Amino acid sequence: MKIGWSRLSDEEKARFTPRMMMLLVVLFHEILFYPHSDLYTVIVVFGVPLLVWFLLESNYSPVRQKLSDWSPLEKSLLFAGMGACLLNLIGLVQFATAQSTAGELVLWPALLVLGSPMLFVGMARNHGAEAFQNLSSEGVTPGVLGKGVSLAQWEASEGDEHEAREALIRRAAFATPVVLLAFYGQLVDGMASWIGVDIFGYSEKHVLSTLIMRFAGGDEGGSGGGWGFFAVKALLALVVVLFFAEWRFEHRYRHLRMLIILGLLTVGLAPGLRDLGRLMLGV
Repeated sequence: MKIGWSRLSDEEKARFTPRMMMLLVVLFHEILFYPHSDLYTVIVVFGVPLLVWFLLESNYSPVRQKLSDWSPLEKSLLFAGMGACLLNLIGLVQFATAQSTAGELVLWPALLVLGSPMLFVGMARNHGAEAFQNLSSEGVTPGVLGKGVSLAQWEASEGDEHEAREALIRRAAFATPVVLLAFYGQLVDGMASWIGVDIFGYSEKHVLSTLIMRFAGGDEGGSGGGWGFFAVKALLALVVVLFFAEWRFEHRYRHLRMLIILGLLTVGLAPGLRDLGRLMLGV
């Protein structure tokens, strides 16, 4: 008997939807961007979904429990994004292999660009680790108000207990993983630009970034002064943490917090990884 979508239970739809979205992403990527052999197609179409399932839903997955209360839409976005990232990684590995054969693959920038910002991340985490653990043990996300508590109610609260709670939340922001990820992304972007401009001889194309580098001793062509851009990015990274330390989100708007972090990653970690890839692959 043919089973249609309408015959599936809500639980079956919730399980099937994320996998379907991921499979569609993989198939469209394969059709549009990856014209390879039949063996490669089989590996990609079946291997990528299996790998995503293993990473996110298998009994060995460290995040399975955390995803249990996610909505089908949230899971669909995560599954599709993971599938797309793995597909791009496959392409990058293939190109890196070709560059390595040609003697143009350089690995040391990755250690410096990805490793040195971890020192700052470690310092920030140590500053707020105890406060974050205290709040986490209570089931509280730093910066997100409890259910039924409005921002106006929170701001109207007074007293020593409230002030102590505020101080704890501010400190915990320095050890909140998603905030640290945004913090780390800004530093990676600054470090990649610094190395690319001052060591590899790349030139900056963005007007504001070029102006900052010129103030730091760069020339009019956008070369040199990369350390100045890193200094500005480091300051911006600190501002990011301070923003989340001071801002409060109502529980119903908690997704807005994640959207802001995603935006920060788009202008921080994403271009930083792109620049790092160019340095390593020689393009």
